[in-house]
Amino acid sequence: ETGEVLRREPTVWATAERHLAHEDEPLPLALFQAGCPFRDWALAGLSGLGRPYRIAYTSASISGVLAAVTAGLAVTVLGRSVLPAGVRPLGAAEGFPPLPPASITLHRGGSVSAVAECLAGYMREGFAAEALSSSMSTGNPAILA
Repeated sequence: ETGEVLRREPTVWATAERHLAHEDEPLPLALFQAGCPFRDWALAGLSGLGRPYRIAYTSASISGVLAAVTAGLAVTVLGRSVLPAGVRPLGAAEGFPPLPPASITLHRGGSVSAVAECLAGYMREGFAAEALSSSMSTGNPAILA
């Protein structure tokens, strides 16, 4: 089943700016719980490189994952737009594999109420406005479906 893509966003490896957790062997990871695509992408990418890793921290919340990363205890995988101050992306130059983009999609059941349809409309408008605002402030085109 496919949904309506509301937003696509680059996914990045992330580490604290003032720490070197990304250089540790095995690589310490702060990840979301099992079933999260970010977790799956991180583990598959590192396994594909044959890079040793250990899961140092697991959380169901982004604040929990970011607490471990900003403290310099681990590296994680997140959408680029949620990287806070003090956290920077990692890439091929540091030996990290590319990651697929994340998509936020809207899925519908068979019969949709008027209230649900109205909410879906607000969500569409919100993501479209955010993408437009982002592209205007950065000079980069918005990444939309």
